[in-house]
Amino acid sequence: MKPDMIQWISRPILFCDVDMDGNLDIVGALIHNDGNLPKDKASVFWMRHTGEDFAKGWECYPIKWSDGYNSHDQWIGEKWDHLFPTDVDGDGDTDLVGNVEEHYRWIEGEPKSFFSVVWFENSTR
Repeated sequence: MKPDMIQWISRPILFCDVDMDGNLDIVGALIHNDGNLPKDKASVFWMRHTGEDFAKGWECYPIKWSDGYNSHDQWIGEKWDHLFPTDVDGDGDTDLVGNVEEHYRWIEGEPKSFFSVVWFENSTR
């Protein structure tokens, strides 16, 4: 069962060995629902497989919490499209690169969109 912090609409989801313990883990991201992604949700998360029973052997960790921004408008809000596991900084561990789009803010009365490529440094070691 997924913990409450990731009980939401999710995409993308991928398998990779984040902590390099030989077990495949799950990395995932949540997306807004008609502009809403509550602050108590982990918008990017890591589910560590402990090597125990596959159905029960999972621990969940937030990588990035939602900022709680609610646009009250369909298609506008935090939406992660891609997550890619790779060793960005060459230190031998699995970092995470992702892109987030359709994150709009009203600035000086005008809607402004922010499209970002984000690097999450692996801090499991």
